[in-house]
Amino acid sequence: MPKVNIQGVSLDYQIHGEGIPLVMLQGFGGGHRGWFFQTRAFKKYYQVVTVDDEDLGERNSSRRFLTLRQRADGIVALMDYLSIEKAHVLSVSRGGMVAQEVAINYPDRVRKLVLGCTAASGRDMTEPHPEMGNVLMAKNSPDFDINSIDFARTIETMISLSFNRKLYRNTLLVLVKLATMVVKIRARPEQLDALDSFMSYTAAARLHLIKAPTLVIAGDSDRMVPPRCSEILAENIPKAKLVKVQGGSHAFFIEMSGSFNREVLEFLRD
Repeated sequence: MPKVNIQGVSLDYQIHGEGIPLVMLQGFGGGHRGWFFQTRAFKKYYQVVTVDDEDLGERNSSRRFLTLRQRADGIVALMDYLSIEKAHVLSVSRGGMVAQEVAINYPDRVRKLVLGCTAASGRDMTEPHPEMGNVLMAKNSPDFDINSIDFARTIETMISLSFNRKLYRNTLLVLVKLATMVVKIRARPEQLDALDSFMSYTAAARLHLIKAPTLVIAGDSDRMVPPRCSEILAENIPKAKLVKVQGGSHAFFIEMSGSFNREVLEFLRD
């Protein structure tokens, strides 16, 4: 797997297909595998570039927390490294916040923008599940002890909320529990900072700076990021198109990949 050092952080990236570059940004803990259904479909028409998210793995030895803006700077630096002058940017969840920062701060580098199941502000989201809320509150307490955090349970909670279909949810939960038995999943400071940054993020006052044609797409049954967040994005980004997929979960790009891919391809090829 190709690897490059960007701003002191080692990034794993993959390139599939040929054509106009399409940079795809996953959510918290996501990466190449999270784009399985999209990479297979989109590489027929585009040069697909995916980047691993280092927050949940052991791949990044630097252990340095990156803000969402720094992540956006890193994506553009990777584009420079790959000699990509301009690209479509497809994103979901926290990756959508990074994509917003790319589109706002580097408008000339984005052809078309797709923001999936994401938000312009963490404040637009409802209160997180109690387990996630407990993690964030514990992190900010004066007597915080990182060893007291059951991070495996937090991951299980995120998976449970992200999938509506039992087949996906139960299968992934079993895999996480098996992984916990083999390798102890522990919380790290930068993981908790990443969760905190997701909840405290705000770009609402800067959305009008996005110049790229934008598709905002979400599942109307998302239990992690309420569909209203997508409505706010579409209302404030100039000429943005809003699509809601009926019955779609937070992970609707996996559970309903056919509908998701069809809407995205139609938008990019229009």
